[in-house]
Amino acid sequence: MTKLILFPYAGSLGLGYNQWTRQLKENFEVHRIVYTSLKEGVRDYECTSWNELMDLLYKKIEVLAENEDYIFFGHSMGSRAAYEMYKRLWENGKPLPSRIILSGCKVLSTITEDPDLMNEQEFREEYIKLGGISDDVLACDELADLAFADLRKDVKLLSQYRFKPVPMKSSVTVLNGDLDNISSKEEWDELLGTEVEWKLYKGKHFFIYDHEQEIFDDLYSYAL
Repeated sequence: MTKLILFPYAGSLGLGYNQWTRQLKENFEVHRIVYTSLKEGVRDYECTSWNELMDLLYKKIEVLAENEDYIFFGHSMGSRAAYEMYKRLWENGKPLPSRIILSGCKVLSTITEDPDLMNEQEFREEYIKLGGISDDVLACDELADLAFADLRKDVKLLSQYRFKPVPMKSSVTVLNGDLDNISSKEEWDELLGTEVEWKLYKGKHFFIYDHEQEIFDDLYSYAL
């Protein structure tokens, strides 16, 4: 059975893929990546840099990448994590994924602004515009404080990411919402040195939840 390895967006703890895991488990061996360790239900941040986080993730990924029958799917921050795992697998001569799906992400050379350059109000306003945090969480000060603290920590790590190209041997699919701040297919082709499959959906940054069945159908077609 094809493995589907899901890399989450910032601040989600991978929980944004809960429903996906349940729905896709009959067709895939699903592995949901979590960027940080959990201790007694509380985020225990052991990573203080992007490279440290990637070192930790690679230890998990190289075990899963025992053959080429697997797919990477990353949304937003997850797109960069997925590419970095591909890069490290390529550098170490490991089996590469049959396909990498990069979702909700501008070209990987785009640098994320350091959240320390924004005050708390600016940070919250910026990321509320993107969506992904429920109205119920935003309505509760305690939950909102926790959510934005988690998000800020992930974005801080993400702001340290710098794209370094390696030859692209896997098929690449890029997904975006037409109302999000996106890059063109030509920009992706040039950056990765290959022709990507480029799909545009109606919606904002979290369009994936409005088009789940379409995305699932594509995932089924990509399985070996």
